[in-house]
Amino acid sequence: MKTKKIFSVLISAVMAVSATISMISFTSSAEEGVPNTAAFDDLNQEEITAAMGASWNLGNQFDAYSNRKGNETAWGNPTVKKELIEAVKNAGFKSIRIPVTYMGRIGPSTTYEIDAEWLDRIKEVVEWCIECDLYVIINIHHDGNGDSNNGAWLDCSASDQNTVVDKFKACWKQIAEKFADYDEHLIFESMNEVGASGNPTQAVYENINNYNQVFVDTVRETSDNNAKRWLLVPGWYTNIDNTVGDYGFKVPTDENRDPSIPENEKRIMISVHYYDPWFFCGDNTDTAYSQWGKDGNPDKKNDTWADEEYMEGQVEKVSDKFVQAGYPVVIGEYGCINKAYADPANTLFRAYYCKNMCELSKKYGCIPVYWDNGAPSNSFGLFNRNTCKIEFPEIIDAMMEVYLTPKENVERYIDKVSALDGESYTAETWGAINTALNSAQELISSGTATDEQLLEAYNALNSAYFNLMPSNSQHTYHHFERVEKVESEHIVDGYTRYKCTACGLVYTDTIKAEGHTWGNWTLVNKATCTENGSMERICKNEECHEKEIKILYASGHIFDSGFCTICGAKDPSYVFATTGTQPKTSSNTRSAEQVKKDKKNAENIINHAKIKKLTVISKEKKKITVKWNKANKVTGYIIQVSDNKKFKKPIAKKTLKKNAKKVTIKIKKLKKGKTYWVRVRAYKNYKSNGKTNMVKGSWKKVKFKVNLRTKPTE
Repeated sequence: MKTKKIFSVLISAVMAVSATISMISFTSSAEEGVPNTAAFDDLNQEEITAAMGASWNLGNQFDAYSNRKGNETAWGNPTVKKELIEAVKNAGFKSIRIPVTYMGRIGPSTTYEIDAEWLDRIKEVVEWCIECDLYVIINIHHDGNGDSNNGAWLDCSASDQNTVVDKFKACWKQIAEKFADYDEHLIFESMNEVGASGNPTQAVYENINNYNQVFVDTVRETSDNNAKRWLLVPGWYTNIDNTVGDYGFKVPTDENRDPSIPENEKRIMISVHYYDPWFFCGDNTDTAYSQWGKDGNPDKKNDTWADEEYMEGQVEKVSDKFVQAGYPVVIGEYGCINKAYADPANTLFRAYYCKNMCELSKKYGCIPVYWDNGAPSNSFGLFNRNTCKIEFPEIIDAMMEVYLTPKENVERYIDKVSALDGESYTAETWGAINTALNSAQELISSGTATDEQLLEAYNALNSAYFNLMPSNSQHTYHHFERVEKVESEHIVDGYTRYKCTACGLVYTDTIKAEGHTWGNWTLVNKATCTENGSMERICKNEECHEKEIKILYASGHIFDSGFCTICGAKDPSYVFATTGTQPKTSSNTRSAEQVKKDKKNAENIINHAKIKKLTVISKEKKKITVKWNKANKVTGYIIQVSDNKKFKKPIAKKTLKKNAKKVTIKIKKLKKGKTYWVRVRAYKNYKSNGKTNMVKGSWKKVKFKVNLRTKPTE
């Protein structure tokens, strides 16, 4: 199968890592604190895309805030060190995006002057990046999230747009002037995730387009290198569909750029973000959804609509719209959170997800920027910002391999191995890595090695490096490699087995069988008052045909006035009058015994009608879609939505009078970013004395957070 082959290649490539990465150590030749004043290298579209390569976000740092004011350490990260920037460079990244908020750092409307100390601190970190030969993106970040309670002011739905635009223009004039002398390594991004609740509207979208135009015009007017600099602009919430689709996004004109730039070349980039599927990428409230892609365990995935094919479709979509027209696309945020504490295989799937994004970005001319918020334990972090060490080398290696040639990959591993201390590993595994290392060094020294030979040397180093066994058998993380996979077969569970190459620990991930696919019940023998009947159903699987039989118990006679009300048989203990006649029976009459059996049957159906795989997707404003697996033979379902996990006051209720597996519910008070709970249970009806009675099943509850940035495709 094609997917198996792809995945096995991934494992051999991705898992060639250790708990730490030692790449070529970077030493700056620039003097400390001296701005970069080198001549501006005017890179065209193809050149800037290649130069920026795999990129990384310094998230939750200068975009953090508390008490309505930007604060570098407000969200738990330590003060940024130059060592962190060097670690990012040495890991192989070519660019850093530095999100910046100016909330609480801007003076009154007379000048809108930005706090000089804050701007100087941003400049200091930018200089560290450029000293490391990294490309840098700086922006205005959380100021545009629309939450005025936290100090946000860049509100595209505000009635007074003149004040908003004046402040926005004043800020970018100061930022542009502060960095006017910096060369092509610095890129400005106008804003981050600006939009309004619900689907885009033309009137509000025009305000976003206006911000982008004001940004471009203001930066260009400051001249110097800013007249040539690449500028980055987003659409509605940086959502791909809302930027590419016919919603109103306009690329700003760029009439004031330096006349030396050829007319057929652009200096505008387009910014989009990608976090699909959110339950895998960003939801750390539910660890059940820890795998991604066609080779993931179906029981550990819930958003199959956003697998590899969907990801490629989205990247191809922005490429067709913008890259082909000369505008590089920056996927300014993408990533997936750590759930390895719940599923050890999660790290492998995260690496696969990120490698896939990098491969597609390279294929379609985009620039991928991983979102790192500095939280490795249960979020997006790849680096420990206290120690400046890599926490997930598997993921970083997966990205870098996309952008390196076979020779560069070999040289990179030679440097990594050369930096290791042999006494830290067992003699056997160290001997294997030395053998691979010597062969690789001889191949590089020859200068005549082919790509095939280099790839073979890389694979040998890769395998030996990852199989290094610590002499004390202690390591920070398990590095699992898949060693066996057995697919599930009908009613037999399958499994995937992973083995830690550092300590040998084996982890098994069960793949549950689908089970029988039952046909409809058919009547074999009808039950009478005195004899049992039966029904049967057969599994529709072509190789199975398992049969299940259900007994229909005899109801027994129900005598009234000497005769059975069901079959008309005589009551032998009844004394008949000479004129007695046999009463007619009614087909609508239900005996007490039969009602009892109907109720028991309904209870039996409900006891087996467990709600499984309950998920919630917030696709559009004030609407959610609730999905579950259909149960057998139930009458319908009861659905409730609440903003309280105990459901004291449900904000929405719905009863389905049919056996469905999906429902869309409209909720007036649904708010973006807020946590809600949904619960579902099945019910079965039965009749008694002409009335309909209901047997209800147990509730299945799930928590979800409203996320309107992505719209799933059914």
